[in-house]
Amino acid sequence: MSPSDDIGLQKEFLKERYMEALAVARDMIEKGKAEELMPKEFFEFPIDAKTYLNMFGPDTKIGIFSFHDPHAKFKELSKIQCPILAFYGAVDEAVVDNKVEEALSIIKNKATSALRCDVKLIKGASHNYINHEKK
Repeated sequence: MSPSDDIGLQKEFLKERYMEALAVARDMIEKGKAEELMPKEFFEFPIDAKTYLNMFGPDTKIGIFSFHDPHAKFKELSKIQCPILAFYGAVDEAVVDNKVEEALSIIKNKATSALRCDVKLIKGASHNYINHEKK
């Protein structure tokens, strides 16, 4: 349900400052400030340096749906063997440039071990599906 490309969105938000944000987080951690909040200029919500680096650093485990990366292997997705139903709302989704149809196509193509993979786009729905729950 609405698998987000958090890394892609963060890179899109910061553009050339993305690497700077990672460096700030590393510096804070090295100075014993791992649990202090990152400067607001790097993330729109409160997040400490350790969590920021865990989410967006090179060793992150959240990059499962890296639709922004043309070289992404989608290893985890390709290992799923049970049936998959993946869907997005068509409005304001957590994918760079709201390219949800492209993301759904990638999911369908990369779910190579799944018994079945169905993908759906819910027209008019946003990321939180408010007023579209029944669909």
